[in-house]
This record gives sequence, structure tokens and C-alpha cells, in this order.
Amino acid sequence: MGSSNTVKLDMEQLFKDFDINKSGAIDSLEIAQYMKLHYPQYPVQIISLLISLVDKNHNNLIDKEEFKQFYKIVQASISELEIKQIIYAAVSHATGSTLISCEKVSQVLNCLEVIDPPSQFTQQSYNKDEFINEISKYM
Repeated sequence: MGSSNTVKLDMEQLFKDFDINKSGAIDSLEIAQYMKLHYPQYPVQIISLLISLVDKNHNNLIDKEEFKQFYKIVQASISELEIKQIIYAAVSHATGSTLISCEKVSQVLNCLEVIDPPSQFTQQSYNKDEFINEISKYM
């Protein structure tokens, strides 16, 4: 039972570390600053994607509950070395599936600000290699 409390306290402290302005929510600038300092190997361009994956109320702020999922995604994807693999790891962890839907592929491309993403995809879902191949067309 002590271990669970330790994890809760650690997440509370980590949230406070991210929340630089102490507003009770974390914005993309706070996330970018923290990630650049503590995870320099993590691509900055992925931050908006991560926010969109966990921001359930679509206010572009991460609250404490959303932060738990955000940080789990960061931890799950941080070991990857190439940006496209990081994106796949982040999306698959966020969705809880190794298959990525065409809707999530579209979300990824929008977050990465791809100009003229396809209006239709050739598949309903993509495994890791297919996903990486698909987003490679636009990155």
C-alpha cells in the first residue's frame, strides 16, 4: 500500500514540476519547457500530438487526470529513437492498441501540421510498419 501512495505523491510532484505558473493545469508551453530540459531527446514537434491524444475536454490544457495518461505515454515512447517510432509508440499507448485507426492517422497528420493530408485512407487501420509507412509519405 505504501508503494501506491509513493506513486501518487510522485505524480503529484511531477505535475507541480510541469505546472510552472502554478495554475493547476499545464499548457503546451509549460510542457515544451519541461520536456526540453528533462527529455531533450524527445522531439518538440510531438508535444501538440500528445496533448491532443490526452486532452479529453479539448481546452489545450492538461489537468491532473489527463497528465497521468500524458506521462505514461511519454514513458512508453521515450525509449524509441526515431521520431516516427516515437509517434507510433505514443499513439498506440494512448489508444491501447497496436492497430492505429485511419482517424488517428488523420489526427497525427493534423497535429504535425501536414499540408493537404488525404481525405480518405486506403485502410481502416494500420499496424506499426504500415503506420510508419503512411506517415512517412507526409513527413
